[in-house]
Amino acid sequence: MKITIITKIRLSVVILFVILVVAFFILTSCKPNDVVTSTQYFKNFQSTPPYSRVTEMLRLGEGVSINSFDNRTGIYITQKLFYGDEERFGFCDENRELVEPKFTNVLDIKGNYATVTMPFTKSDSSIEHRIGIVKIRGEGSGQINPGDYGFTQAYNPAIQQYTFLDEKHVAILGGKDVVNLVENEEAIIYDYSSANGLLEIAKIEDINNTAKFTLNEGHLIVTMPGRANIYSINSIDDRGYLNKKSYYMPYSESEFDLRQVDVEVYYLGNNWFVFSGIYSTQVEYDGYEIKKTVYNQENPYYLTIRSKRYNAVSGQYYDTERVSLVANKYTSNYVKDLVSLMNVYSGAECLNVDTPDIMQRVYSTLVLPTSEIVKDGYSIVYTYFPIYDEEGNVAFHDTFQIYDKEASRIIVKEAALPIIYIDSYGLQSLDPNFALPVRDVEYYKYEDGQKVSLKKLDKNAGYDPYLLHSGMIFALKIDANLDNTSAIFNLKGDQIRPFEYDVIAPYFGEYAIGGKIEKHPTKHLDYYKYYRIDKSGNEQAINEFVYSVHYGVYVVKEGNKYRLCNNKGDILLEHCDYIFVANDFFVDGKFIKSTIITNENGRSVIYKLS
Repeated sequence: MKITIITKIRLSVVILFVILVVAFFILTSCKPNDVVTSTQYFKNFQSTPPYSRVTEMLRLGEGVSINSFDNRTGIYITQKLFYGDEERFGFCDENRELVEPKFTNVLDIKGNYATVTMPFTKSDSSIEHRIGIVKIRGEGSGQINPGDYGFTQAYNPAIQQYTFLDEKHVAILGGKDVVNLVENEEAIIYDYSSANGLLEIAKIEDINNTAKFTLNEGHLIVTMPGRANIYSINSIDDRGYLNKKSYYMPYSESEFDLRQVDVEVYYLGNNWFVFSGIYSTQVEYDGYEIKKTVYNQENPYYLTIRSKRYNAVSGQYYDTERVSLVANKYTSNYVKDLVSLMNVYSGAECLNVDTPDIMQRVYSTLVLPTSEIVKDGYSIVYTYFPIYDEEGNVAFHDTFQIYDKEASRIIVKEAALPIIYIDSYGLQSLDPNFALPVRDVEYYKYEDGQKVSLKKLDKNAGYDPYLLHSGMIFALKIDANLDNTSAIFNLKGDQIRPFEYDVIAPYFGEYAIGGKIEKHPTKHLDYYKYYRIDKSGNEQAINEFVYSVHYGVYVVKEGNKYRLCNNKGDILLEHCDYIFVANDFFVDGKFIKSTIITNENGRSVIYKLS
């Protein structure tokens, strides 16, 4: 059992080994005057120091627990069980409880407000769940104001009825007073934060319930299957409707069924957008451009992509590459949500689920939000590039470019994916959208962007150096047998441990934690045996049952209780009914900030690691 969840993302497109190696060398063979180094465009972060203590921040009331953490806002969603199996949700931050659990759904959070659902009694005494807005921080927080802040429409999980556009505006399909959305053809934009209620700003016509809304610096884009409409939020006609400035249709009805065409819109800043129209189906068709297996799905999708750059001032469209994702400060929430979903999914996998006393959570290297690593004024633009064989057949593979504030393309030298720098040394990142070609064990120097190779790939094996922290590099070996294990290197090029670890969590200070699949001493089952590894390569077995491993800490299980230890082995918490580690990346110039959530005697407690 060598291919575990740690390698699944990384191996998702490492299928045609030779093709990927060729693609990588083609990508890095640009002319010198066409390429630049990476340090101008990426930030440099510091390693997070090793953890030595926990500090209690908040102890919730009896029966109240943490449901989830929103790393965009620093808000925790709380929950409490009522009336048998009915759950209600509320809000807290790490310092105080903001709103007690009273809502049946929390749909989105923006600044001091959230979209939620609440149960209301209808005239026939039946219960209807309705959607509205509630303030969750500041004066008047937690108050439910039907009519003023919505709570008129019945909640429909199949459509996005309320969309926060920014910290002032919200778009509501049909408007806050519309009860029936069956044949809806308009939306209304409100100011939700300047008055005690929703203040109407403008209406939008000629849309339907599939509409999605994006607002950036006054430019409003409304996307629906097959098209995007473009407005200025300040251009309103005498009827109160926004004037349509332009529209984008990537395909005609004669080319594809427009109901299967997703239009994505990304803002680059300085009035520049990228539009991508993506026709996708799991049924193979003639002329498809890209065959892609989506993470967490077995069957591939067949895609055709058409992209354009658009300038909202001139109204002009320009050709561009096939764009599948943009990561920058404008798409930060979207990328963080995408990364969070992937990490939550991968972190939920367990080993030996039918044997509770040796069940373990499978460690997974966390995917990182690359929207946070690019400097202001630039965007990471993920694209597909073509590789042709001798018969002229084309296959598309993954790469990225940097776009500046004028939407001009910049190719970064010798990199297929963005580089994350920690302590002035960088690795190409484990990315939320793409996997990497195999390559050397290598790193980049922030002082000049130059690449340093520590171990060369050859015809039998390639490598994926996937994590760098506290001056140490982990690299995965990828060979023809897909018998993949990780080794440890220091920045001098010394390989201090062989390729023998099935999972390995990064150094925090002097110690890392590595795991190997071994036979359990008393049961006919495989399990993870964990080891503490110092920077000289000395390995020491952890002779306790390690339930889960995280960045800088691990959790030991004894009977029905859990305790938290740092990588050195010091006990930070013990006698807990439950321990959860919430992660947030690239906060305050550090690589990672982790918060501990425990359940102790029926109450959730939030602890800060330091």
